[in-house]
Formats: sequence, C-alpha cells, structure tokens
Amino acid sequence: EPSIELIAVDQSASSEVNGATIARTVTVAVHPEQVAALAQAQTTGRLSLSLVGAGDDTVASVVEVNQRKLLGLGERLAPEQVEQKRVCTIRTRRGAEVLEIPIPCSN
Repeated sequence: EPSIELIAVDQSASSEVNGATIARTVTVAVHPEQVAALAQAQTTGRLSLSLVGAGDDTVASVVEVNQRKLLGLGERLAPEQVEQKRVCTIRTRRGAEVLEIPIPCSN
C-alpha cells in the first residue's frame, strides 16, 4: 500500500487558543501488517507524519520493516563456527588431592 489514509487528528475545542497546536494523536486506516510495523516503530522511537497532496499519484515501493532496520542497524551476521578440540578427562581423588587425567574421547 503506497499510502496510509488519515482518518482523524486530535483537536482541542476552545476559544482561548490563540496559536497553533501540534497534534499528538492521529487515527489512520491501515492493514494488519502495517499496524505491526507502526507498533514496532512506536516502541522503538518517535513517529512523525509526512503529508502528501490529494492529487499526488507518486507510487512508493514496498519497504520491508524490521526492528534492526528501524533503528538503523546493519544485518546481524552469524559468528563463524570454530571447531574446538575436545578434551576428555577423568577426575581421581588421592586423599584430599583431586587429579584430572586426560583420556581419549570415545564419542
């Protein structure tokens, strides 16, 4: 969906307001996938609106959204698996002394 329909903007009805007030709440019509993206964006930071003219027919491409992308972080790379040499041992007690004796690993 290239655009989101704006349904309502919060207002204060008062004759005492002389200047402009900044809206803090808006209501939009979106699909469930867009709700998830908006909710994720809201929990990770600040949302802002960019209004587009009613006659603007510019088509925006679909953008995949994930938390790392919203935060400006790069892709997470999996660490290289380094095979560690296994060392198997037996613990033996000789009085108060504990000895660890290396043995060949069977599995």
